[in-house]
Amino acid sequence: MNLAAFFGLRHFWRIQCALFLVLFFSWSLKAQDILRKDFTAAQGHLDNAAINGTDAWSAQGGWVAADTSGQGYTRCASSWHRAKVYSNIRSYLDVNETIIVEAVWCGEGVVNAPENTDVFGLGISDSVLHSGNSIPALNCKVMLGSDNTLRFGNTAQYLSVPLEDAYSNGITNTHWFRIAMSITRLATGNNFSITVSVDDVDSGEALGSIAYEVSDPDTYSATGLHPAMRNNDLVGSGFAASQVDSFAVIRGLSIIPVDVSMDLTRQLFIGGVSEFSRRQFMNFHGQLQSHTYSSSEANRMLIDLGVHIGRNVGGFDWISNQVTDEDPNRPGYIHAASLAAYGQANQDSHSDDWARRLFPDKSREDMVYTHHTSGLPHVRATGETRFIPINYESAAEWYSVIYQNLWTEPELPLYLEPVNEPFVHMGKITLPTTGETIDAQGVIDYHAAVIDKLHADVPSVKVGGPCSAWPEFSRNRYGHWNDRIKNFIDDVGDRADFVSWHIYSTMNDSGSTTPDRLGSNVDYMFDLIESYSNSVYGAPMPMLISEYGGGFSNGTSWFDVYSPLRDWTVLRSCLGKTMQFITRPDRIIKSIPFLTGKTGSWYDGPSAYPWVVYRRPDGVDGSAPYEETHLMKFYQYFKGVDGNQFPVTVSEADVLALTFVNGATVNLLLGSIDEGAQHVVDVEALLDSDASVQAATLTRIYWNGAEPVMTENVPVIDWSQIVLKPEEYVRLTLTLNQEPRRFDQLHRHVFYSDRTVVEYTGSRQLFDVAVSSALNSVQGADLRVGVTRPHGSNPVPSVFFNGEPLAVPVDWLGADQLRRSDFSGVITFNVPPERVQANNSIEVSFDSDESIDYISSVILEVSETHAVEEWEVVATANQVDDLFEMTINTLPGIRYQLQRATDLPNWVAFGDPVTGDGKELKVEIELTESLVFFRFVATVE
Repeated sequence: MNLAAFFGLRHFWRIQCALFLVLFFSWSLKAQDILRKDFTAAQGHLDNAAINGTDAWSAQGGWVAADTSGQGYTRCASSWHRAKVYSNIRSYLDVNETIIVEAVWCGEGVVNAPENTDVFGLGISDSVLHSGNSIPALNCKVMLGSDNTLRFGNTAQYLSVPLEDAYSNGITNTHWFRIAMSITRLATGNNFSITVSVDDVDSGEALGSIAYEVSDPDTYSATGLHPAMRNNDLVGSGFAASQVDSFAVIRGLSIIPVDVSMDLTRQLFIGGVSEFSRRQFMNFHGQLQSHTYSSSEANRMLIDLGVHIGRNVGGFDWISNQVTDEDPNRPGYIHAASLAAYGQANQDSHSDDWARRLFPDKSREDMVYTHHTSGLPHVRATGETRFIPINYESAAEWYSVIYQNLWTEPELPLYLEPVNEPFVHMGKITLPTTGETIDAQGVIDYHAAVIDKLHADVPSVKVGGPCSAWPEFSRNRYGHWNDRIKNFIDDVGDRADFVSWHIYSTMNDSGSTTPDRLGSNVDYMFDLIESYSNSVYGAPMPMLISEYGGGFSNGTSWFDVYSPLRDWTVLRSCLGKTMQFITRPDRIIKSIPFLTGKTGSWYDGPSAYPWVVYRRPDGVDGSAPYEETHLMKFYQYFKGVDGNQFPVTVSEADVLALTFVNGATVNLLLGSIDEGAQHVVDVEALLDSDASVQAATLTRIYWNGAEPVMTENVPVIDWSQIVLKPEEYVRLTLTLNQEPRRFDQLHRHVFYSDRTVVEYTGSRQLFDVAVSSALNSVQGADLRVGVTRPHGSNPVPSVFFNGEPLAVPVDWLGADQLRRSDFSGVITFNVPPERVQANNSIEVSFDSDESIDYISSVILEVSETHAVEEWEVVATANQVDDLFEMTINTLPGIRYQLQRATDLPNWVAFGDPVTGDGKELKVEIELTESLVFFRFVATVE
């Protein structure tokens, strides 16, 4: 049925004397559904009931639902009544980004001799404007003109049709008019470009289009953009009511071609590391204890999905309430004998028992322990009975006694952060000895005491910090950086085992879904910390990200009700950050997404805790079974990803790409961090002449407008082109006929300038970067420049490298960071490899010196090649009693050597080498030692 026939039919059964509004969209390559509401029972509506409070509508009482079991619509017969969707569709619009509201409108009743009257408005408002005149703030109006016209646009610029042409003979209804309102944010100030086009659906005639600009600083600077509509002077216009049949908003998408090329003939090493370590990057923020999780749930996480245990936050709080005895000779110090006795008696209850049974080493190798701020010295609150250390030395001793007694050595947690997010509580905690509130220096002094004590008493434990919660480094002209992370590096970086902080894309309002801490801003943080610690100690400090993902400001409605959208904001933030972290395997010792397990008694919110991977449905009793949330899809996406990294190049800044090879299996990970573009990705794989692709599958995660969708391991025939939806993550898995032959190795090395956080004063700033003289053949180089500039300024600097200008990049990784107070990110410049020298001079300048600008770091990343000496071969193993069997698949012309080790990583040859013939090679080894390791390595003959 064509559109005109459909709407013509509806004239016969809809209520007479009404104004109809239908908002709709059509799918295409250039549009994506953001929001659709049809006022049906499926969306929670009831006939003749107000829509306010249902399906995210905030509406005045005149708006009621009707025909909810059928087509569904809402009706309002009152003037000056408004309706707004309180889940905002976007937190802001990027420059040149477009959203579109489309409507098909019909007015019932014959209007004669009208006056100039505003009938109806539709468009976009925001979360802080509530007056009627501001809803919608950016709008397109339906108006009547005193010249007997029906108008669409605003009072100054509009399209019009004579009223007599808006009716057909014998019908008292106007024609249906299709109204498309396109809203684009401009680069100039707070201006928006509005384009309105109108079609007469019944006659098939196009009325044309108009364009105009509006300035709306309130809407631009608000925390969120909301679709809205309002009856204006409806009664005065001669119409009796408005009806809205469905309500939808679409986003105009750019179509961007992308080239991705995998080189499967050379293995990639980053700082000497090639193997993907799930211990580093596939972690769970919590424990898997049998009193909380079933064996099937533990197996699902630990075995099926290959997840490692990450972090414990509450365990020390429990202990401080169980043993409160103080040393009688030293008030404020723990009674060591009582705490030791408690620890030795309760070792099993504090072990991660499912992890211990399934993987005996997980409790030690994978756990980060930390303590809430109750572990800091503080004045005892009324009713507080826990042990409270009187000073930093007392706290350090308390930790030492716990670590020496609560765990046996094989289960000792490897990492300790003495306090979780301490800087958040500065000024709120009063020290019992001085009466002063703890400040940033006090936090660092506390860490110093704990680090020194634990290193002396339990040297196998790695202690670091400061576990900073809000890494807004540039705040207060880098005062935030100076007081916190920089101060920590200066004071204790020489003996801390790592520096840690948290990275969240914080959503500030219900519906706000733009992750600003993703892309260049994430790289900016890492580059600054690496560069500064390298300048102080001659090498970058190891880094530990003990929480990351998507967060929500307190007091917002994100906490109130579970929703798939809430899961999606967290899920996509975790996926993108993880792919960035994996590019630093030599410097990040561990990263833990803030994905937690089942909510315990500690959380009393009306809905599931926003970060759980298991939840009970809202509104059910405590006996209902748990179900997985969409957050489990994070681990499903990375399921089966193992092996070594191989090089992959990508032509588009906003597409993340990683390649891993494990035997004959290749995994290409692709992620879009652009919410306004669709990427058409052409994939190329460079293989040696003997290798070929036997099969291919695709795994995808994307937002479909209603929930996160995941399809897993779907077979595909043509894998050479993949269409990435906005913010979609795809895993392409290729099965080859044989393990790819490695002809050489590509090694990436990072070299730092000693200058960090340099204020730009109008003249070029000079940075020197020395590279190692041991470099072999330089294949490529990238210069990463960290910058801080106010919004409205061009963040891309001008750069001279050894006296010659570098080509200016056209884009950077991620968005404009408009929800942050400034742009702080990394801009990457390609450097021709022949320009790289032993000592390199870099000059950086901006296009203006009128603002407060900084160059936070300058890093040169250089790639070089080495001839392959040997590589480890994936083998299958089987042991029966004392007989150990290893099997590998061989390649013709490749030499294979079995090696053994009793003291890793000191490998020695075991037996004679074997030249491959393309067949299976099997060896049997009689075991005579209790602890011995074996592996096969291959070399090109």
